Amino acid sequence: MLSILMLDLGDTLIHGNKVFPHVGEALHGFQEFVTQAGEPVEMCLVSDFQLTIPPPTEEKIALIFRDYVELLNGFGLTEFFEPVDEHITLSTHAGVMKPDRKVFKLAVQRLGVEATLASCLFITENPEHILACRQFGMETLRFGPSADVSGVDFDDWSRAPQLVAEKFGSEIENNVNLALATIIGADQDVQNVMIHEKDADGHVRATGTALYAISGLDLGDLDGINVTLPVQLEGRIDRQGHLQTIAKHTPSESDIQEAFLHVKTLLQSGNVASDQQSYKTGMSHVIERDSQGRRVLKRKGFSCH
Repeated sequence: MLSILMLDLGDTLIHGNKVFPHVGEALHGFQEFVTQAGEPVEMCLVSDFQLTIPPPTEEKIALIFRDYVELLNGFGLTEFFEPVDEHITLSTHAGVMKPDRKVFKLAVQRLGVEATLASCLFITENPEHILACRQFGMETLRFGPSADVSGVDFDDWSRAPQLVAEKFGSEIENNVNLALATIIGADQDVQNVMIHEKDADGHVRATGTALYAISGLDLGDLDGINVTLPVQLEGRIDRQGHLQTIAKHTPSESDIQEAFLHVKTLLQSGNVASDQQSYKTGMSHVIERDSQGRRVLKRKGFSCH
C-alpha cells in the first residue's frame, strides 16, 4: 500500500528560475491526500544538491541544507515541505547522488515513518531515476515537457493529482475529488474549487472563486478592476472520473453589485492605491498585476480612522 509521495525538484517542479504552471495547485491537493487506510499521505522532496567537501560534517551539511531551503523559499514552495528537517532530503544528507537507493531510504527515515521503498511513489523528469526506482520496488510517474515523449506520464501539473490518485487507489473518493477539483480549477481559472455533487450519470457540480472585472463610471481609475467572487461550476465526467466538459457560471448579480459598492467605497475613502499611486500606511487595498497582466484588487491591511 502506498503511503509516501516523493517529488524531485529541478526540471520537475521548477525549471530555471520559474515554477512550472499548476505546481502550487497540485501540491495543495497532495497535502490533503489520504492512503487506503485513511491516513494522511506523507509528502517529501528528494533532491540532488551539492555534496560536502570531505570530510563531511554536520556543520557542513547544515550550511548546504540552509542554502537549499533559501532557494526553495525563493520559489514559494517551502510551505509544502515543512518541517523541512523531515520532509526534505538531499543527496547532501546521504553523501551520494540519486538514484542511489541510500538517498530514498534516508528520505523515508527522515519522515519518521515505518515504511519501505515499496510504499513510495516518486515523481521526476529523469528517465534513469525512474528505471532505478522501479528496480527498488517503488511506483513512479514521469513528468516531461511533452506528453508525446516516450515514457512521459504527464506534461501539465494540473493532471498530476489524478494520476497520483489512481496510484494510491481510485476507490479513495477524497483523492479523486481533490484531483478533479485541481483539473477544473486549471481548466476554468478558478481557485478554491470544491466538489459538491457527482451523480451516477456523470454530472458534477462544484463551487470556487474566480476573478471578475467590476466596471462603472463611478469607479474612476478602478474601472475594470478584477475582484475575487464566488462562482458555480457544472460539468460531466466519464466512467473513469476524467473530466469531459465543464462550464463556469457568471457570479450572481447580487455578488457583482456588492463588489461594485465595496470598490466604490474603497475609492471614496482613499483606502486603495490606484495604478498611479504608491501604497501608503493606512490604505487597506492595493492593485497588483497577476501572471496574465490583469489588474487585481488585493487586501493589504486594515485601515484605522
